[in-house]
Amino acid sequence: MVSLSRMTGALALLALAGGCTGPQFTEPPTVSLSDAEQALEEAHATRAAEFAALEVQMAEDKLKQARSIAASEEPSNRSRHLAEQAEIDARLAIMKAETERLQQIKRQLEENIELLREELDS
Repeated sequence: MVSLSRMTGALALLALAGGCTGPQFTEPPTVSLSDAEQALEEAHATRAAEFAALEVQMAEDKLKQARSIAASEEPSNRSRHLAEQAEIDARLAIMKAETERLQQIKRQLEENIELLREELDS
């Protein structure tokens, strides 16, 4: 399992890279849109919104905006960047949800250990 700090660092690098000005693309941002859609599908499948509703909503909003720009304008970096940001938001939601689930399991295990200790002491 990848540590949370490594994942956070990777997301930060992706965010910085997404914000850098690069060459102007002339192709539609199909790959970026597809990656964002896939990340959002994974977020929905893992019920990430239960613990990271804001991030899931932000991803959905950015993806919707990226699709709109891609459909109505000449291909530009704006649509691609929004799609990349949507993917990052969705992946962050997945990680936050997984972290919360692991925290819940940890709390439950700690409670079980305490109960076992009490049984041993009595």
